[in-house]
Amino acid sequence: MLKKIFIKELQNHIYSLRFQVSFLIIILVFITGSIGFVKTFDEALKKHIDYLNNRTEELKRLASGSATQLAIHRSAFDFAPRINGVMSDCSEKVLPNKIVYSAFNVFEFEVAKRSSNPLLKVTQELSWSFIVTMVLSFLALLFAFDSVSGEKEQKTLALSFSNRISRGTVLFGKFLSIISVLLITEITGIIISILLIMIIGNVPVDLHFLIETGGFVILSGLFIACFTAFGMLASVASRNSNVSLMISLSIWLLFVIIIPNTAVFWANRLFPIDHADVVEQRRAEGWEEISRNAPPGSWSSRGDDPFYPRHELRANLQMSFLINDKKHMDAYYFDMMRQFEKTRYFTLVSPVALFDYSNEAFLGGGYLRFKKNWEDLHIFQEQFLQFFKDFDRKDENSPHWYNPYERYSTTREPVAFETVPVYEEKLTSYGQRLDFMKYYLMIMVAYTGIVFFISFALFVRYDVR
Repeated sequence: MLKKIFIKELQNHIYSLRFQVSFLIIILVFITGSIGFVKTFDEALKKHIDYLNNRTEELKRLASGSATQLAIHRSAFDFAPRINGVMSDCSEKVLPNKIVYSAFNVFEFEVAKRSSNPLLKVTQELSWSFIVTMVLSFLALLFAFDSVSGEKEQKTLALSFSNRISRGTVLFGKFLSIISVLLITEITGIIISILLIMIIGNVPVDLHFLIETGGFVILSGLFIACFTAFGMLASVASRNSNVSLMISLSIWLLFVIIIPNTAVFWANRLFPIDHADVVEQRRAEGWEEISRNAPPGSWSSRGDDPFYPRHELRANLQMSFLINDKKHMDAYYFDMMRQFEKTRYFTLVSPVALFDYSNEAFLGGGYLRFKKNWEDLHIFQEQFLQFFKDFDRKDENSPHWYNPYERYSTTREPVAFETVPVYEEKLTSYGQRLDFMKYYLMIMVAYTGIVFFISFALFVRYDVR
């Protein structure tokens, strides 16, 4: 009986004008987004290749000069464009995409001036994720809002129960049919999108890409099911379709527009942190205090004599500056990340946030990618510093007074470029990705189940006449 109801409801949806218009809109949006992605990805890939070539040449030049030049040089690690960015940009357009480091410290990531936390900026890209969260979520409500109240008005609901059939079977059949018709639309759009990026773009579609595509479809199916459950709840909670439509629109506005776009407001009110200019002022005050208390001669230098005694004072002074900067900036960056993560807990009430965070984890992008590189670079920096110190200790012409900013008091010997450690991004495994996203999935499954159960409980008592 469930199969018959499912097939009947599915056919009704497919033959309806509502579906045909929705299908056309979805396909056009998928095509537009794919063409835009190909152009953006090609440009970003060319820039990244240029960056890698320039980085290699720069490291060779520094290594041929001296190991000290290499160690104190501030290098920038730029994130490579993600092939799976067509599925979801994961807000990487506004998240920090460059981390500056040397052998002595991981200094900073890109921070917009006059902004307390760039991690909280909101962006929308025309990706598959955008289509699912903005369009398919609306269509799920549009197909579900009159699934019960609309049939009641048309007098077809009472007719359905003239046969021996349970209300749970009818409701579940409607639920599955709406999810299926929207997934058919989405999968068609995804297939067209993949063909487009293969034909007109330079985007390799390999096994990993197809696995991530399959995961994206499963996640979007769960997300669509959640919004469908809300639409059916609106339908059984009212006696006519006009009221159901108003409830559904309110749900869509709350979850898709209001909660995501007020997250920054609540973050700044509930979890405030200092602005960048305040942190910079404290850092500068620390420098002034260190300079005042430095021993006489700490600024003296004699470039031709690495063993000049005051070079040790100068190295200690520069190291104190570095420790001061690290203390203030590391605390500032920790506060940024803590504020960002706490804000995420606040937004978990929205299925859109759950879907976005699940995508971010599964695709290995966004904030999780940034944070992993930030932490990995700190580990690499310590290894790089140890490499430099080991090389410096072998040089008898070096006094081994480590100055993080200058070349006065450490080795002046060149180092073989082939031996220089170079930071490379390490992608997370699928096991780690699933571990990151499991709680988001559990919440969304629970969300969907609870809302559908409430809908069922109301439908059992629903007056179909």
